[in-house]
Amino acid sequence: MRPSEQIVVQWRDVDWKRQLIRVERARVRAVEKSTKTNTVRDIDLTPRMMSVLQRQKVHSFMRGLDSPIFINPVTNNPWPDVQDQRKLYFHPTLRALGIRSRDAYQTRHTYATTALMGGVNPAYIARQLGHKSAAMLFRHYSKWIDHADYGREAAKLNQIYS
Repeated sequence: MRPSEQIVVQWRDVDWKRQLIRVERARVRAVEKSTKTNTVRDIDLTPRMMSVLQRQKVHSFMRGLDSPIFINPVTNNPWPDVQDQRKLYFHPTLRALGIRSRDAYQTRHTYATTALMGGVNPAYIARQLGHKSAAMLFRHYSKWIDHADYGREAAKLNQIYS
């Protein structure tokens, strides 16, 4: 999810049975709006993310299904903007881990490149990220798609033509 989507995702957006979360809104500069691409999408949740949501229940679930999942632990209120979250938590965490400073949005790029390098279908990754097609992935991540397969694609061709 984009950080602006993550701060407004609500408990009602979680489908526990199908293990997915619906993304249909964002908050930018304290204003709630539709997503960047004006589309609604469902994101598959990994077992690790399901575990994060289970642990998060103690902090905000009892506020109701329309409550944001992630709230500011200092004010106990919804995040007004991603800047507060970034300044108070993301950047200090990076410093503590010895990782150079970056925008939280970069985590989307990490997700995309890691998935591509792992051989995940680019069309699936694009849907999860909320892109209209895989063209965006090919345009921005082609260097990771090419040469990241450790020879798997060449081996496939060799098998077809041998």
